[in-house]
Amino acid sequence: MVLSWKDEFVLGHEAMDTTHREFVALLNRSEEIPDSDFLDFFDSLLEHTRAHFDAELELMKASNFLSRREHEDDHNRIVAEMMQMQRFARRGMIKIARAYIKEKLPDWFGVHAASMDTALALHLK
Repeated sequence: MVLSWKDEFVLGHEAMDTTHREFVALLNRSEEIPDSDFLDFFDSLLEHTRAHFDAELELMKASNFLSRREHEDDHNRIVAEMMQMQRFARRGMIKIARAYIKEKLPDWFGVHAASMDTALALHLK
């Protein structure tokens, strides 16, 4: 398992919590995907992540969230990293993209959810 769902990931905002559960489930699913299907899987993960970030951006804009720029910058950094991993996978370097999912994304998600997403969820309440 790449990342176990933890109670501290729950923010009390239904849409954000649902999207976060989906993200964690996708990270965990990555271990089951054969190399032959990995690129399609990674494309789906990136698409889900972009939609996830777009939805949060809309919440930040609509609620005039003061820390929007920092939150958005963190999202943009992760999307850029994921796009780099996508390029590696397209060139056959699937092990690098798999390692990124397993070693980078879980730590990033834990910190991001506990800090930036928690602040956003509290702001929305």
